[in-house]
Amino acid sequence: MLRPKVRIIECLFALTTTACVAACGQGGASDARVLAEIDAARTAFWDAHEQGDASALADLVTDDAVLWAPGMEDASGRAFIRTAAEGMFAAMSISDFEIESYEVQLHDALAYELATYSETLTPRDGQASVVRGRYLIVWRRDSDGRWRVHRNMFHFIAGPQ
Repeated sequence: MLRPKVRIIECLFALTTTACVAACGQGGASDARVLAEIDAARTAFWDAHEQGDASALADLVTDDAVLWAPGMEDASGRAFIRTAAEGMFAAMSISDFEIESYEVQLHDALAYELATYSETLTPRDGQASVVRGRYLIVWRRDSDGRWRVHRNMFHFIAGPQ
């Protein structure tokens, strides 16, 4: 579950982005609505990640999504990403996930999100480690109108601490 700190950051981001969009004369309310939709999709995606729910996570990616993760082969497609997530969640639990900073840029039916994050990873047979990283997610509005992860690439800034 996203922590209160993340909620505050998300609210501030939405307000700042809405103000900037309005001041720049671009999109206005429609951009604010889209950013709110992406925010809801982001929250659901990271909640599924932290809760270890591979099915919910897979439902939040496009059919042809691609995941590039450190030390893994490319994961392409919803079914393969679900299987990869099941393996990851079987091997470890994830807690204390926090988005530290991010930006979102809208481009029609795509949006690009850059973020830094931290989380605690606990192997089923090991000791918990806090990791920090960066990610780039390309969101795509699918034919059903929902925003889903289309491309996801991440790496670690600092390993176990």
